[in-house]
Amino acid sequence: MILVTAFEPFGGRDINTSKSILDRLPSRYDKLLLPVSIQDIQQVLYSKPLDQYQMVIMLGEADRDFLSLEQYAYNELNMRISDNLGHQVQQQPIIEHGQTFKTKLNLDHLLDDNTVLSDDPGRYLCNMGYYLASQKTDNVLFIHVSTKDTDKQFKRVEEIIDEIEQISKSW
Repeated sequence: MILVTAFEPFGGRDINTSKSILDRLPSRYDKLLLPVSIQDIQQVLYSKPLDQYQMVIMLGEADRDFLSLEQYAYNELNMRISDNLGHQVQQQPIIEHGQTFKTKLNLDHLLDDNTVLSDDPGRYLCNMGYYLASQKTDNVLFIHVSTKDTDKQFKRVEEIIDEIEQISKSW
């Protein structure tokens, strides 16, 4: 089984593209909407048995013109804006003595003109969620979606998830 996560709106916006995509995915996937709060995201991810899933695919939005497959999650919070509860942490580790996480997936076959590899998930809650999930399972990938062209991105995200699901069945 695959778990797909996305984030609630943040930064005063009413829409988060990752949530819009999550809402449209078929019900064969487990879905989880993550809060944009340091405290709450920790609680949600620590309470969820992530290691029981074949794969955890996390979605978040970024101000980019393309999908970004995030190769790394870093043990650092350096938030440019406050979370939805008004907290803003800068240059702090997520956990003591944690190491950088690198996804075990070979992502090269998932690339195209609108899907790129990235080594910078930011240092906001997307990175934090990815990092916390990686502490419970190494079968995790974070995908940053653009705030533009939700319909096209939805189709591409669904294709990527389907491909990863097929690969994960052979593990």
